[in-house]
Amino acid sequence: MGNWGGSVLGICLGLGMASPVWAEPIAPGRAVTPSVAQLFIEVPPTQPLRLGESEIRELLQQMQRDTERKDAAALVRPLARFVYSEDESRFLADNETVRVRLFGQVAHEQELRQNLEAVAQASFLSYQIDEVLVSPDGQYAIARDRALLDVTLVDGSRVLVASGAVSRWAMVGDRPQMVSSQTHNEVLPVSTLPPQP
Repeated sequence: MGNWGGSVLGICLGLGMASPVWAEPIAPGRAVTPSVAQLFIEVPPTQPLRLGESEIRELLQQMQRDTERKDAAALVRPLARFVYSEDESRFLADNETVRVRLFGQVAHEQELRQNLEAVAQASFLSYQIDEVLVSPDGQYAIARDRALLDVTLVDGSRVLVASGAVSRWAMVGDRPQMVSSQTHNEVLPVSTLPPQP
């Protein structure tokens, strides 16, 4: 048998399974006509799509900009449809902790829309991506980031939110998407801050 490469297409064509027109094998020493030879197509191997550190950083920075714009639809765009998240928020004024677990892109969008309705303005006082670790095969990544936000609520009150997150990314289809995240927030009303000297 000839060498048809590793492609399924080449193997199927070479074995005569792709078309009933060619039903008998080529006898040793028998010439192959050019039209039949053209059927033996070798498809070059394709490189799998890979995650890159700079790509994950850009997605996280875009999510930061989308948060300031209060754009829930844009915020869920890089999330996989099966994304899972755990969010823990500690409200320092009353020492209360709220934990939220969400599964699926739709649930995340609904929660984001509801939360953003209570926000008049959000601005990042600082934002830092501490690290992005990409697996050797480029299929998975873990990112750690932290932020300090100044949030004005629609009722006029202000809070500072210190946030730290670990997010996990994977190639889903042909796009890098967030598949899970864990976030810890500390929320402090601005009125409880000591006066500045």
